[in-house]
Amino acid sequence: MITVLTILCAFLMNLPYCCHCNLDHHWLSPFDNTTEISALCTNENHDIVMLKRGVPMMYNLFRHDVMCWLEIQRYVPPRYNQLIWFLQSLGYCDVNREINWRRRGVEYNRDFQLKITRAAFALVCYLCYHRVLGFRQRDI
Repeated sequence: MITVLTILCAFLMNLPYCCHCNLDHHWLSPFDNTTEISALCTNENHDIVMLKRGVPMMYNLFRHDVMCWLEIQRYVPPRYNQLIWFLQSLGYCDVNREINWRRRGVEYNRDFQLKITRAAFALVCYLCYHRVLGFRQRDI
């Protein structure tokens, strides 16, 4: 049985994954960019994503049109660029398009989205730390 965690791990670890096991399908993860990940995995972003005080900001970001903007550098303060990049990489623009959250009377519960974001953030950042430590041990 394929679980959500299996799919998420394959997505984050840059493994080719497809639902029908078609080995001709190759997919490159956006999380293969170590520069972006190093800028993402900071204490400030950790506090925003993982701690309770960051929840209102995360919910606002989930709903914001910035998820679908290509050039965020001109419109978003630099300290949030990597966080927006991360959320865009998780496909939250497509989520917003499907949900159409502005429709009156319809409210989407974003608790699941917050939990997936936290899990993805932890996996990406801890995997990055693991890679760095692995490279350092090889050099010794």
